[in-house]
Amino acid sequence: MFKQDDHLIQNRLLAALPKRDYQRLSTHLKTIVVTPREMLYRPDEPIKYVYFPGDAVASLIWTTEEGSTIEVGIVGNEGVVGIPVVLGFKTIPNQAMVQIGGTVMRMKADVLKEEFNRCRPLQEILLCYTYALLIQISRSVVCSRLHTLEERLSRSPVDDPRSGKIRQLDAYP
Repeated sequence: MFKQDDHLIQNRLLAALPKRDYQRLSTHLKTIVVTPREMLYRPDEPIKYVYFPGDAVASLIWTTEEGSTIEVGIVGNEGVVGIPVVLGFKTIPNQAMVQIGGTVMRMKADVLKEEFNRCRPLQEILLCYTYALLIQISRSVVCSRLHTLEERLSRSPVDDPRSGKIRQLDAYP
């Protein structure tokens, strides 16, 4: 958990915001509990909300035309589920499913887009996160192609989003 004054903030993106910006955003955030296997998004459905995980973890899952699925990304307290919203997209081609239940801060997608357009610190943080997510997905593709299943399952603990120590995300302001 991260502290901003006397308020504990579980999500690293939200905690990285200047106090004034976080306070403005917090009026639009609602803490909810999510459960394992709960679907946050289904492919090509409108994105109504974005989710800032606290102690929950979500998987980004791609489904092929043949119906096979593969996890392409993981989002924990270092990120946000629904990042395509800030890039101007209203749907997502993959699904997002809760892997580890817990709390998330939920915000209406259109509110995040408005705040992204108005708040420079939020822009910087979310663009940095978008880049880190791109790296994570790229590493996943490389790993799937070059490593055995046993090697892929033995990822370093620093790749666990709950640890808050994902290497490529340590560049947050």
